[in-house]
Amino acid sequence: MAARKKKYVEVLTPRVKCLSQNDSEITFSDILSYMSGKTVYFSDKAYIVKTYGSGNLENCQEGIVVTGQNKDIPPKRNDQTGEFSALSVDIDHEKLSFGNAFLYDKELNILFYERNKNGCFIDTLAKFFIQIWNQDEDEHEDIKIELDFVAILRKGEYERALKMGYYKEFIAEFTNPKAILEELADENSSLYGISKKCATEAVKAKSDRFEIKMSTFGKQVNKDGLSIRTIKGHLRSVRTLLQGRMKCNVEKVRIKGYSSDPEDSSSIQTIDLVADVFKPYFRLTSNSLNSNLQEVERRQELRKVYQNIRQEVARCISNE
Repeated sequence: MAARKKKYVEVLTPRVKCLSQNDSEITFSDILSYMSGKTVYFSDKAYIVKTYGSGNLENCQEGIVVTGQNKDIPPKRNDQTGEFSALSVDIDHEKLSFGNAFLYDKELNILFYERNKNGCFIDTLAKFFIQIWNQDEDEHEDIKIELDFVAILRKGEYERALKMGYYKEFIAEFTNPKAILEELADENSSLYGISKKCATEAVKAKSDRFEIKMSTFGKQVNKDGLSIRTIKGHLRSVRTLLQGRMKCNVEKVRIKGYSSDPEDSSSIQTIDLVADVFKPYFRLTSNSLNSNLQEVERRQELRKVYQNIRQEVARCISNE
């Protein structure tokens, strides 16, 4: 039986802002339709957006983003001799290719996007969508856009964390300190002050990660616990990170404390906010050498993910 590898899927809300003098309203569906079939050269790579017919999925657009690479291609190695040599690629006419399958539900305004570290990251997709749309003076002279993607979070754990009446411990662990520091530069972020100091020291030390930890010795020593106002502010800041492009750099967010509900306040509770992010995945057949992008299999498996969690996603966004 052929091995199958996990392919994680991001569950996102596209946010389109129309920058025009008239009352034009541009949807993500409009942008997808416009980009379909176009080849875009961006950051030394070539991207092609392909869309399919929706088949029997009503109000959905399906497709794949194809990433082509013909620069910085690694060599192959001979196991017997240990010698390296170039792959047989005609860089003037051929590219290594990688795929990110996607499914967009127009009714819910939710994008299911396959994560592929060799393909197109979602923030890169947003950047070249904006660039190509806004540069087309013939079609979009008076209609410019801004676009970003926000991760969908389950409501349960975050709401439980906010309802705690006593906070005993707060732990947040991040990777890529420099990027986190830039993202939290907003003075309104309650995490900015403490993160700035920790992240700055982490960057100086060439550390790949840093951790923020606050804790008490418990109710007998500290009857009030950690400041409720401060911790709630930190929770909102972390939730913003989890919804944005920095979510991959949030390794851990755990809170320990006691519920404010008298019937549920006797035992300490541990809440994990990172686990509150949708992290569905599908399995794709793993081949030693691929002759295609397995588009049919990708499409079928991504559909299964969509059909399995659509109702839960719909409930989450209806309560926002």
